[in-house]
Amino acid sequence: MVSYEKVREKVDLLIMFYQIYGREPKSREKFKGENIGQFLCSIKKGNTRIEPHEQKKLLAIGYRLNSLDIKKEVHKKVELLKEFYLKYNKEPVHNTIYKDVKLGVFLRNIRYNVVKLSEEDYNELLRIGYILKNKRNIEVERKLLLLIEFFNTYMRAPKQDESYKGQNIGYFWMNIKLGRVNVPEEYKIKLQELIL
Repeated sequence: MVSYEKVREKVDLLIMFYQIYGREPKSREKFKGENIGQFLCSIKKGNTRIEPHEQKKLLAIGYRLNSLDIKKEVHKKVELLKEFYLKYNKEPVHNTIYKDVKLGVFLRNIRYNVVKLSEEDYNELLRIGYILKNKRNIEVERKLLLLIEFFNTYMRAPKQDESYKGQNIGYFWMNIKLGRVNVPEEYKIKLQELIL
């Protein structure tokens, strides 16, 4: 547990950092030997509590600590993604900067669940043509569909070294059982129904 004095020192560093650079530190950014980026993330997630008067100081200088402010900023970036796609008829690549926003990085963060979207924003981006899943998630879903098809065809679980349609579905099934594969909730339900 971090002492109150240490928390106060880091809050002072956050203020000093913002006064110098005019922005929030990135998640792993250090300043004067302290990882104030991680400290700020911890405050935003509610893992580190600061005194109300210190919170007011940070808010007054320009920090966004409120989840509502963060959601508004995410929504603004989603609107820029929509605008970009409609203007150029393509997704931004990793290094794309559009209207001073790193849209490519933002899109990557959506795909890897670093940034959470509202259901409305997520569905709107899908509707206009964005692919919001990373390649690994797409591959996992493809194998899950094969596994479900295997269960429906053979009415049993695959053996560890068993292949189906060119995929080692038995090894994949074993990794699911061992918790090595992150299975989306909707597929967990389908698999549970098939196993019972």
